[in-house]
Amino acid sequence: MKLQHERQARGWSKSELARRAGLNHTTIGQIESRRFKPYPGQLRKLAFALGLPEGDAHQLLDEGCAATGRPETDRPTIVGPCTAGGVASS
Repeated sequence: MKLQHERQARGWSKSELARRAGLNHTTIGQIESRRFKPYPGQLRKLAFALGLPEGDAHQLLDEGCAATGRPETDRPTIVGPCTAGGVASS
């Protein structure tokens, strides 16, 4: 399950998903393009907005772009494209 697929299946724009999740529409685009590795709290917000179980939140990301090992905070960090193993390259 991928974020873009789930969003488009509902007929939502990035702005609509962002509004429902309490995030910025730019953040949604960066997550979908794998330029941003979201925090666990952001993933939970996205899952809730999409009506998905919280336990499925990690499945919104592409393979190798899991949000693990990141402290819980609302401060976003821009990273390079995600790579296999969940490690961002620069």
